[in-house]
Amino acid sequence: MNHAIVTGSTGLVGTALVKFLLSKGIKVLCIGRQKLSQKNLKNKFGEKVIYLNIDMSNIRALVKKIRETNFNTKKKCVFYSIAWGGVNSLTDGNFQKQFMNSIYTSEILKISKELGCQKFINCGTMQETIAEKSLNENLLFNDSQINYSISKIASRDMCNMIGYLEKIDYIHTRLSVPIAPKSNKRNYISNVINNIMNNKKYSQPTNNQLFDIIHIEDVCNAYYLIGLYGQNKSDYYIGTSNSLTLKEYFDITKKFFKNRKNIRLKTNSNKMFNINKLIKDTGFNLKYDFFDILKDFRKL
Repeated sequence: MNHAIVTGSTGLVGTALVKFLLSKGIKVLCIGRQKLSQKNLKNKFGEKVIYLNIDMSNIRALVKKIRETNFNTKKKCVFYSIAWGGVNSLTDGNFQKQFMNSIYTSEILKISKELGCQKFINCGTMQETIAEKSLNENLLFNDSQINYSISKIASRDMCNMIGYLEKIDYIHTRLSVPIAPKSNKRNYISNVINNIMNNKKYSQPTNNQLFDIIHIEDVCNAYYLIGLYGQNKSDYYIGTSNSLTLKEYFDITKKFFKNRKNIRLKTNSNKMFNINKLIKDTGFNLKYDFFDILKDFRKL
């Protein structure tokens, strides 16, 4: 991989991934919905990048715009599809709104083949695993993110077929919850950790769903290695292979910031989330555990 294209490049994962790839000497073309000046781009990514302001609803314009930049998409180029949109967040919105993302992603896959890209890597979610487990075991799937989960599964299945028909390597990923302590883009979990650290009140979790929390640097390294070594038709889980409820994570966080000694991260025997294939195919090595994430918050 010498070149990479990243959609959703201005989001939490996209921004971090672009910076990581650049640090590895890879030339990156960024795609996003925000209108950014050259100064904004340099501040965001740390160096000059090629950036195209394109909304997913106008994705067919991508081929012409990329060719106008003279960006070499046929020189070991990997396409990372990170873009996904809801209403106020990635996961909200009605089914029609969420499902349109699946259609856009499928269209982008076709475009990546037209551009001559070597691989197409799709960013899915661990919610797919939870939804499938509920279906397979005939369990009630009562999730506020149900439209998001179903649309992500649809995106995966559509892209699998299109990848086969278009003869391009298609790789799916299921991403756990990424945490970026140093980023100003905060999700619910990051906000709660920050509030606990500063002895502030926070809204309690309302469900007992299992979550897997991973440091953003590990996420970026995983995607980088998948770009290099990921196998066609693979479905990689990107996480820690451990899972706890949010209450359990927050209880650990409280003890950590109170400087309690001998705190241990409970190992859950439920292996619903498994990174063995990722490790086997790419040599991925998890660098940060949950305590390392908390230590990064402490440094702020």
